[in-house]
Amino acid sequence: MGKTKKITKLPWQHHWRRAGGLATGSLLALLLLLNLVSSQQISPLYFSLADGSHGAAINYLRRISRLDIFPDQLKQYAASYGNNLEQQIFAEKYQREAMINKLEQDIKKNPKAKDVLYRLCQLYQAKGDEKRAQSYRQMAQAIDPAVP
Repeated sequence: MGKTKKITKLPWQHHWRRAGGLATGSLLALLLLLNLVSSQQISPLYFSLADGSHGAAINYLRRISRLDIFPDQLKQYAASYGNNLEQQIFAEKYQREAMINKLEQDIKKNPKAKDVLYRLCQLYQAKGDEKRAQSYRQMAQAIDPAVP
């Protein structure tokens, strides 16, 4: 039978294993501490909602307006704050749409109005319609290359 050779570890190999264990333990402790701290960070919006702030309710509903829970939450908050809550939530959107309609009528009257074209670009960007925004930007830059 063959002889089995006993593998002896060099003194430095033992220290490396110990150092690796310390590093892993330190990393886990750091992650645990970060998790603990971040779990205690509660949004100020929560406390405003808990206090019954009308502005906080509108802010909250604006933030969740694209989520599936929005209609149910809107009904719940409308019961507390009134039925005109939806108009308050979307007031900025309604104003932007009205401004877009007005400026598009103006641009039909004067298609070379670079300021109107650029303002339409900005409004469509705010709306999230990058394709139309870019189109209006290009039209404004064709009239005045200094348009950003």
